[in-house]
Amino acid sequence: MRAGESSHAIADRAAHRARVLIGGVLALTLLMGCAVAVSPSRSAATEADAGSITTPPPGSRERRAILDALRAELSHLTGPDLVFVVALLRVRADWAWVEAEPQSSDGSNRHETVTALLQQQDGRWVVRVLGPCDTEDDPTCAEHDDPARLAARFPTLPPELVPRASDDPEEAGATTDGCRPPRLVRSPADWAEVFATLEWSSPRVSPPWWSAPSDDLRIVGRVVLDSARIPRDPACREGDDCRPRAVLAMPPAALPGVRCTRPLKLEIETFCERLELHDTLVRWRAFRWSLPPWFSGTIPVVQIIPACATPCPPGQVRCARDQTCWPSIEAHCLACLRNPPVVCACRDASGVRPDRAACTYMISNDQMGSGQCQQGRCVNDDPRWR
Repeated sequence: MRAGESSHAIADRAAHRARVLIGGVLALTLLMGCAVAVSPSRSAATEADAGSITTPPPGSRERRAILDALRAELSHLTGPDLVFVVALLRVRADWAWVEAEPQSSDGSNRHETVTALLQQQDGRWVVRVLGPCDTEDDPTCAEHDDPARLAARFPTLPPELVPRASDDPEEAGATTDGCRPPRLVRSPADWAEVFATLEWSSPRVSPPWWSAPSDDLRIVGRVVLDSARIPRDPACREGDDCRPRAVLAMPPAALPGVRCTRPLKLEIETFCERLELHDTLVRWRAFRWSLPPWFSGTIPVVQIIPACATPCPPGQVRCARDQTCWPSIEAHCLACLRNPPVVCACRDASGVRPDRAACTYMISNDQMGSGQCQQGRCVNDDPRWR
C-alpha cells in the first residue's frame, strides 16, 4: 500500500493492472486436438486400432490410466500432489505419447514440461522413455524425442506416433511457419468435436495461467457459435463461487470474420453468449476469469483468437512456443515464459533490469507489491512479502 492511498484507489489500480496483464486473455487447462473414445483393451492386430492415432477424451478410463502411470513415474521428484496440463496425448495400438506440464493441484508449484513414451504391457501402462533428459553423457539421452531413434529401439512402435522435432515441421504435418493444417468447421454441429477435449483446470491466484491455443479452425461459410455448446465446468455448481456455464470472450474489432451477436454483462465485464463466424481462420483457448474484490467467483471463458500464422500487431510480443501475441514484455514473461510476477517485474525490452531499479508486481488480484530489482527479482519493500 502506498502512503496516502485509499483502499478503493489501491483496488482500482490493482484491477486495472490485472486487466492489462491479462489483456482479455486467459487462465486455464485444456488439451488440443481431436478426441476419439478408445477402448481400454486394444489389439495391435486390429487394423482399425493399428491404423489410427487417437486422443482419449477427458474422463476416459484409458486417459486416466496413462496419466496415472506418468504420475507414478514422477511422484518421487514432485510429490504425490500432481496433476498435468496436457498439451498432447496420442495413442496408437499399445503405445502412447504424452507432452504435459506437471503441477500441484492448486497450481502453486509448476514443473518443467515433460515428454513420455508409454507402452501397455499386461493390461497396464508403463513409461518406457521419459524426457527431457538432463544427463548429457548418457548415450540414450538424445533419443527421448527423436522418432527415428525411438523406432530403432522399439521395433513395434507405430510410425508417426511420436511427433517429429520442430526443426522439421513439414514432416510433422505442420507448415513451414510451425502451424498445423486447420480443422474444418462447416456447421454449429461441428463445435461438439472441436470442444471435445476441453478441460477446465483449477482456478489460480493472479497471475492466471493461460491454456494452450487450439490448432487453427477453418470456418466455412457462416457458422454460429452459441456458448451453450461449450462443455460445462464439472467442478462448478449453480450457487457456488464458480459459474458452471461458460461464456465467450468479446472478440476484438481487428479479428476478421468474427462478431458478437448477443453480448452478456456479468459483474464489471461484458462477455458474449453468441458469436457469428464467417469464412475465417481462427483458434480458440480457454481460461477462468476473475477480478476480485468486486467479484469473488470465477467464470469459465472461451476466447476466439487469431490463427497461428497471423502476425502480431505493432508493439506486441510473440510467443515462440505457441505463436500467440502478448501486449507487453511483462505479459509475455508471465503468460508465455510462465515466470512468477516478481521475475517479470524486473524484465523489459532490453532484458533483465538493473539492480535497484524500481519495480511493481501483483501479489494477488487486489493487492500490489512494490520494491527494487535485485538479481532479476523484485524484492518487496515490505519484508512481510519477501
